[in-house]
Amino acid sequence: MKLYNQSIDHVAATINPAEVSADAAALDASRALTALLESRQQMGLPISTALAAINKVAQATIMAVNAREELIRAHGMLNRVGADLGVRMEDYGKDVPPQTATDRTFGNTTAPA
Repeated sequence: MKLYNQSIDHVAATINPAEVSADAAALDASRALTALLESRQQMGLPISTALAAINKVAQATIMAVNAREELIRAHGMLNRVGADLGVRMEDYGKDVPPQTATDRTFGNTTAPA
C-alpha cells in the first residue's frame, strides 16, 4: 500500500500542475485574442486584416480549454483507478498545493479551477 500511495502522490503532484498550466494557457491565449481584436478595431483596420492569425489564436484558445477538459477527465479516471486499488481520496495528493495560480475572484466568489 505504501508503494501505491507514493505512486499516486507522484501522479497527483504532476497532473495538478498540468491542469493549472492548461488554465494559464487558455487565459493567455484569450488575452492575446482580445488584444488582437481590440488593436485592429482601435486602428480602424478592416475586419479582414489579420483574420487568419486571429483565427489561429482563437483555435489555440479552444485547444487550451480542451486540454484542461481532457486533464479533468483523466483526473477523474485516475481517481477511479485509485479507488479500485483501495486507496481513499484523502490518502493521496496531500502535498499538492492548491490551484490558486489561475483562480480569479469575481465579486465574492472565486472561479473554479
